[in-house]
Amino acid sequence: MRSQLIRLFCVALVGLLMLSAVSSLRAEILIKSGDTIVFLGDSITRQGKGPGGYCGLVISSLKTAGIDATQINAGVGGNTSRDMAGRFEKDVIAKKPTWMTLLCGTNDNPNHGLPLEESKKNIATIIEKTQAAGIKVLMITMPVRGGVTKESAYNEFIRTYAKEKGIPLADSFALGKKLLEADIAKNGKPAKGAPPLLTIPDGTHMNALGNQVIAESILSAIGFTPEQVAKAKESWPKGETATDPDPAGEPKKGDKAK
Repeated sequence: MRSQLIRLFCVALVGLLMLSAVSSLRAEILIKSGDTIVFLGDSITRQGKGPGGYCGLVISSLKTAGIDATQINAGVGGNTSRDMAGRFEKDVIAKKPTWMTLLCGTNDNPNHGLPLEESKKNIATIIEKTQAAGIKVLMITMPVRGGVTKESAYNEFIRTYAKEKGIPLADSFALGKKLLEADIAKNGKPAKGAPPLLTIPDGTHMNALGNQVIAESILSAIGFTPEQVAKAKESWPKGETATDPDPAGEPKKGDKAK
């Protein structure tokens, strides 16, 4: 009887140790204290730099996990992947960050009509040269625009490329789509002219919730558990005033996402 109890105790102890090890692995966050993150993108990123923007939310959320990281915002209004490929060496590599996040695509197509093959080439150039400089990369899918939840060839490329290269992927589109579909299921299809759920009225630039969706997708991609995400959200600004639009990032005439 005593030997059976000892065996049961040993089995239980091993099980607890294994669970502890699994929990530790799950709780490992890719970004560490002292890291610098360059957020490369267009006006969605430019306007995401404040406390309620997705870049600001990522930085403040890291603090809730005891991680002190620094943001360098490299969002430029109106930029396509072609523009970013022409400036990332100055705006990313020269800054010598630990990480670069890349959110692109909104201006590529249909706004400025870049062929998908050119977008692919531009993205590959940015990623490969950034990694060659010893900088870690996180890719972000192009977020939901207005109420359009149809998948795009661009986002499919981003997912495939990230998977093939072993790059962390923040699928902001998938999370935004899930929220939109849940909202429609609960409240019905929005009336014509109703404000979009995730964007400001222009249907492109993020509102408070849209920024939070991008931030949450990034947190999940870098290793936050659902519990850590929930804790981070408690510190997020509340209400529609949570966004911090930057006048310097507002669209010019003819631009959809600057």
